[in-house]
Amino acid sequence: MGSGFEMRIRPAVAADRDWLRSLHQEAYAVLSGRLYDSRARAWEAGFFTARIAHPVDLFIIEADGGGVGAVYIEDRPESVFVESLEVLPDHQGRGAGSFALKWVVRRAASAGQPVTLQVHKVNSEAQRLYAKLGFEVIGETETHQRMRSK
Repeated sequence: MGSGFEMRIRPAVAADRDWLRSLHQEAYAVLSGRLYDSRARAWEAGFFTARIAHPVDLFIIEADGGGVGAVYIEDRPESVFVESLEVLPDHQGRGAGSFALKWVVRRAASAGQPVTLQVHKVNSEAQRLYAKLGFEVIGETETHQRMRSK
């Protein structure tokens, strides 16, 4: 986001559920045709429903008081895992994703942990962002790259 935007991260609350559902649909609308077949879309919908039912590690990215994205993290024994990072399409490329990932990296570093994530191989925009922020590829599956903060 350009100058003049004050960003912050706050924990998600139950009242965010409808907004989170809308965010999820908008954020993945562009990529879903490249990322998911119908079976995977059904799994993703179930995963999303389970995630917002228990928003313990789900955080809202705000700019000037309004939600522009969300990051879902999972504390694992070996790392802090970014399960999902979603930014509204009209806010992508404006710093919200970078802001959120830097926040996660700082949070993990305070616990002596690296940050890990997976990114779909067709999501080149996200791959570039993660590399720019110092993440390196540590492995891959048929569909995803696994990355870790340096």
